[in-house]
Amino acid sequence: RCMVGPPAGFYLARNRSSPDWIFELQGGGECASRSGCLSRAATALGSSLHFPPSATLSFLLQDTYANPHLRSWNRVHLPYCSQDLWTGQRTVRSRETFDYYFSGHLIVDAVLTHLERHSDLGAARRIILTGESAGGIGVWPHLDWLAQRYPRATVVGAPIAGFYFYAHPYTGPGHTASHLADFREAAWPGHYALWQSFV
Repeated sequence: RCMVGPPAGFYLARNRSSPDWIFELQGGGECASRSGCLSRAATALGSSLHFPPSATLSFLLQDTYANPHLRSWNRVHLPYCSQDLWTGQRTVRSRETFDYYFSGHLIVDAVLTHLERHSDLGAARRIILTGESAGGIGVWPHLDWLAQRYPRATVVGAPIAGFYFYAHPYTGPGHTASHLADFREAAWPGHYALWQSFV
């Protein structure tokens, strides 16, 4: 479920004649504080109630010229509403979680389970997992898990802007405020515990 509680969702451009699949994890930052999460709660980054009923998968174009190699694949876009870099496994809200859910990994698992039941994803030949920013970070912990889930498929990752080192915010002259979570090394155990991250 999304951070606020409603079920998550996905957008699918289906091609029943193709055994190939590409999944895109949307980016959109992360939250690890009450105020950071509150600022996203009433948006599509915190609740599927703000998702549009349909979407053009512009990142996964079906245009022959713009996307000649992947245009015929089954294309799945997962909108980001968990704010946990797609790693969370929280199924209960509590004071510890600021009364929010962090279920990004469980969302990915639920989407795959749904598609296994309602399509031929289980017989996939090739699978690409991609995402940008927070979605790109979410690619990394899911690759081996995805390959084990679909052992007959060739599974590859293509993270975009998703390889982050520990980061220390600039506080010198002319600095601007950041609304992203603390990416310093000492902060990560707290993020992991808050989200109950799948790694």
